[in-house]
Amino acid sequence: MPTLSALSIGSLTLSPAFDPQRTEYFAPVAQAGNVSDEYRITAGTRSGQTVAYSLGSGTTAKLRASITSNGVVRIGDGSLSEGDTGVVIIKMKVTEGNASTTYRITLNVTITAHEFVDVDIPGD
Repeated sequence: MPTLSALSIGSLTLSPAFDPQRTEYFAPVAQAGNVSDEYRITAGTRSGQTVAYSLGSGTTAKLRASITSNGVVRIGDGSLSEGDTGVVIIKMKVTEGNASTTYRITLNVTITAHEFVDVDIPGD
């Protein structure tokens, strides 16, 4: 059974802590509704292993989540409202030869107030 040697997703905190034998993880995400955030998955592999990334069934459609083939998860498109919630389910299939193991991260997403940028206007 192929296993990962490490697993992280951006600055998010996985729960429980990474253990190569554990395949299910969770992480909370608080995100402003008017932005689209990206989280890069880092999956430690050994020589000869490959990882295929996909969104799992049960991902909340209104979060407009996507994942790239190199493990970048995008959530939102700037149109979410404060208080929106949902889940993004990430599946990572680790393959080595004819054997494979699927890891899963469930992101519990809560949309917070919109993010505002403070602009300093000369003369004000």
